[in-house]
Amino acid sequence: EMVGRPVWEFVAEADREASRAAVRRKLSGVQPLAPVQRRYVRRDGGEVLLEIHDSLVRNAAGETAGIRSALLNVTDRERAEEALRVSEARFDQLAEQSGTIVWEVDAQGLYTYVSHVSEAIWGYHPDELAGQVHFYDLHPEDGREAFKTAAFAVFQRKEPFHDLINAVEGKDGRLVWVSTNGIPLLNSDGTLRGYRGGDTDVTERKRAEEALRENEDSLRESQIIAGLGSYVLDVSTGRWKSSAVLDDVFGIDKAYERSVEGWIALVHPGDRTMMADYLRNEVLGQGRTLDKEYRIVRSDNQAERWVHGRGKLDFDAQGRPRSMRGTVQDITGRKRAEEVLRESQERHRTILQTAMDGFWLADTEGRLLE
Repeated sequence: EMVGRPVWEFVAEADREASRAAVRRKLSGVQPLAPVQRRYVRRDGGEVLLEIHDSLVRNAAGETAGIRSALLNVTDRERAEEALRVSEARFDQLAEQSGTIVWEVDAQGLYTYVSHVSEAIWGYHPDELAGQVHFYDLHPEDGREAFKTAAFAVFQRKEPFHDLINAVEGKDGRLVWVSTNGIPLLNSDGTLRGYRGGDTDVTERKRAEEALRENEDSLRESQIIAGLGSYVLDVSTGRWKSSAVLDDVFGIDKAYERSVEGWIALVHPGDRTMMADYLRNEVLGQGRTLDKEYRIVRSDNQAERWVHGRGKLDFDAQGRPRSMRGTVQDITGRKRAEEVLRESQERHRTILQTAMDGFWLADTEGRLLE
């Protein structure tokens, strides 16, 4: 069916004219006989990609008499290569989207491959890093040796890296924080060939964490200054968790029994029954917000202190109390100041009452107020 017909008749229509011209150029010696790929049409109408290796056929006089071609079906290979290209494109898109630089280093830590994302994040073109720079060279000078020592300790154990947060100094000098993940690459004899992994830009996350820490530190300092501790009570178990500031207010340590009974034991004997009834009947029984001033006796030194307890209940789907979150503030200073003020007012009242037959208080219009 094929013998006697021009070869280009079997070429896919889109490549047919190019195939005919190429055959003529090869026969005339104008075009070299380099391998070429073309799409051919099968008998069933399907297309296959063939790689063509040509050689000239000469007659006895040495003249070109034709072309002998060896055809290699590369359809599956081409599909696999296309799938690989698509996969690599997807991977590159994901790497760019997530800010991840893919890399490989040898056993000495020298970059042997760096993806193009490095230019966007670090400012370095891959060619400036691969074969030129060790991974630890990008770490800020302050702490570089310690970082290098720690990394090579992992190299020696041939262990993977997972979410190793470290700093990279960009080409412009700015600090970039990355999360490093990597796996060891081993030779056939088990020796270390290097590592393959990725560095994901987590600079914004790092800044957010630092800002959160600063806010937490500021809040903690404010709570310490105000003597304001916090707690969470699990109503079903009667167990509660406390902040460090609340532990200091109560004078308790980590070993203290954090139960409702443990809290009642801290309440001053004179207020104990009142507070137990208040918690059981009004707060838990009626679902009210806890808001009460009462006295405690610190566990560590038995000192008597005044506190202001607050708490808000959280309810389950059935409307039953599930937990309570709240604060306890040391108000001893305020209570003492109020007591001093009351004593002062009482003294002045006594003096006035004993020093004269009577007195009045008038406003600016002369009207008696007292």
